[in-house]
Formats: sequence, C-alpha cells, structure tokens
Amino acid sequence: MGAVKSPLAIADQTLQQAENAGFAWPSADEARRKFQEECAEFEAALASGARPAIEDEFGDVIFSLISWGRTLDLNAETCLTLAMEKFKGRFQALEANLAREGLTLNTASRADIKRVWQNFKNST
Repeated sequence: MGAVKSPLAIADQTLQQAENAGFAWPSADEARRKFQEECAEFEAALASGARPAIEDEFGDVIFSLISWGRTLDLNAETCLTLAMEKFKGRFQALEANLAREGLTLNTASRADIKRVWQNFKNST
C-alpha cells in the first residue's frame, strides 16, 4: 500500500498528466494570466457571498497557481513547505520577542504585533 498523497501532490500529478497529453500552457506568462483571471473570479465569488462559489473559485485559484508554478519549474509542495517553515520560525520569534517586552499575543496590541513581526521579518 502506497503513501497517501497530499492534494498538492495530486494536483501536480494531474497537471503532469494533462501536459503529457498536450494540454499545457505554452508560456509562464499565459499561466500567470490564467491565475489572475481565477483571482478575479474568486473576488467576484466573495462579493456574491455564496459559500459554494467561494470555495469553488478558491480551489481554482490554488490549482491555477500550482499550474503557473509548474511553468516556472517550481514544485508547489516544496515551496509551501519552505513558506510554512519560514512562517513557523517567524511566529516563534514573534512570540519570543513579545515575551521579552512582557507581552503575549493575547495582551499585545495589533500595532505591537505588527511592529514586532515587521522588525523580525525585515531582519531575516
């Protein structure tokens, strides 16, 4: 029995199959435009307030971003893992820096949190 694949890995595999069948974006720029189109459709769904449409369009945004990334030879799962690791490190640093100021996420103001986050983000 094989390992369970993540939805990102399944999306990548699905796109690879489509590409192998000749259904692929001819350029990264065209894939980028499709991503932008999907973002606009997501915004319209948000404006409608219809939850099923919002979820559908959000999925399309994610899928089109993965597709665009493939045209740039980017692996979505690898990129997301790196982003999560970066966020986790920054979040832990945020908590530690707030603690040095005698604050917690529950007691700090939004401005304090934003200031500490930006200071750490700019230093890394």
